[in-house]
This record gives sequence, C-alpha cells and structure tokens, in this order.
Amino acid sequence: MTYANIEGVVLDDALWGHALRVNRLQEEHIQPLRATLTGEERGLQRLIRAGILDASELDRPTDASTRAMRYSAILADQLNTLLVIEKLRVRRG
Repeated sequence: MTYANIEGVVLDDALWGHALRVNRLQEEHIQPLRATLTGEERGLQRLIRAGILDASELDRPTDASTRAMRYSAILADQLNTLLVIEKLRVRRG
C-alpha cells in the first residue's frame, strides 16, 4: 500500500482514510512481529496506534485535537516506513 494523495475530499476525510490504512498495516504486519521489535520500536508503534484509533470522549475534547493526533500518527508511520526502506537499502550495499 502506498501513500497516494487523496484528492477531492476534505482534510478530515483524507486523514481518516490514511488512518484506516495505517491501522490495517499495523494489524497485518506490525502486530505479528511485536515480539521481535526493540523497546523503542514498540513504543513508537504504540504511539502510532494511539493516534489512529478513536479516542474516548474524555480523550478528544475537540475535533482539532483528533485531527492533530491522526496527522501526527500518519506522519510518524510514513517516516518509520522510510527508515525501514533505507535500512534495507544500506544492508544490500
């Protein structure tokens, strides 16, 4: 799956769509490998999941805070993906 630009939708809908994609990747690819992740990697994945899942009513006082959390989680996931790709590229030599 890629980070295709979602055009023609409002920001909240685009973020929601990306959050759904990140959640699916987390469930299918990251969670099965959880035991092999370092403590730092597990911490990052926990923060990403916190940003993409719907928070309880107490944890989301405004739409703006929900939007900021989703955006931050999607950005962190993209940066983490780029880091993994770069590590693989360097290993190959």
